[in-house]
Amino acid sequence: MSDKNSRRNQTTDALFDAILSLETREECYNFFEDLWDFVASVHAASVEEAARRPQVQALQRHGMLRVFVLLHGCTAPGKVRQVCTV
Repeated sequence: MSDKNSRRNQTTDALFDAILSLETREECYNFFEDLWDFVASVHAASVEEAARRPQVQALQRHGMLRVFVLLHGCTAPGKVRQVCTV
């Protein structure tokens, strides 16, 4: 194995070690269910407006959307306005 892989680091090694420690299919499902959470950025004025976007609808269809976090936007960058569970 080459140490020249640009993705090689302690965090990635720890992830791979965790994956290699899984022994059953059920452990794999549980592990990857938690691992696949991600954040998607959508510019919208409301949850309802965001929910009408095709990209958001696709995430919902695949069960990949659990929480909407609405920000204030340019009036207060980075400040949370509303959090809604789906």
